[in-house]
Amino acid sequence: MIYIYKDKNEAAEEVNKEGDENKDNSSSHGVIINEDVPSDKVNLRLLRVNGNKSDILVNASDTIATVKQQILESWPKEWSDEVPTTIENIKLLHYGKYLEDNTTLETNKIPEGQTTIVHIIIKFTKKELGSL
Repeated sequence: MIYIYKDKNEAAEEVNKEGDENKDNSSSHGVIINEDVPSDKVNLRLLRVNGNKSDILVNASDTIATVKQQILESWPKEWSDEVPTTIENIKLLHYGKYLEDNTTLETNKIPEGQTTIVHIIIKFTKKELGSL
C-alpha cells in the first residue's frame, strides 16, 4: 500500500496497486493497517498539533521513557521550531491519555506489527521558557 499526503492538514489517501483511491485503512483506534512494519516492532506515527508527522520504529517492550529518549535523539530537523531538551519536555498522548514514563507500549495496548498514531506535545517549564 502507498499513502499519499497532499498536504500536512489532509488525511492520507490509500492507493493500492490497481490505483483505487480513498480506501480507509485505519481502524477507529488510530492504528494503520497494512503497512510494512516488522511483526516484532511498533511503528509510532508521531503527530504534532501543527500537523507535522514523523515515524519511529521501536519495540513493544520499550518503556515510554526509552521511547521518548529515542525521539529526543532522532528529533526531525524540520521540527526545529520547538526542540525539547530533555525527555521531561516530551508528552505522548494515545486516545486522550498521557502515556506514563514507567509503562511500556505493551501495557498501553499499542500493538506490534502495525503503525499507531500517537500525539506528541512539547512542554517547557517556566524556567526553561525564560531561558529560550
